[in-house]
Amino acid sequence: MGERGNCQVDDLTALENVFNEISNEPWFDSAFRYAFSQYLVESFASRGYDANLHRDSIEEVARTRYKLQSPNTGRLQGRIQL
Repeated sequence: MGERGNCQVDDLTALENVFNEISNEPWFDSAFRYAFSQYLVESFASRGYDANLHRDSIEEVARTRYKLQSPNTGRLQGRIQL
């Protein structure tokens, strides 16, 4: 099986699939697609991605960091971690 760096091609395909699934959810703020893709690559490309182990935690991170905010709260509320 071919490799790209330390990451298997199958892992990259799986990461692309989870990226597409989550970033197309109605709650996902499309302004953060690039930041979300960076998170996925930085977090999983070097150690591999396993859908059975990581899918739920990735969605939780996406809902916390990259979801649409209601118009009354503003875009940045809840995105800053202290």
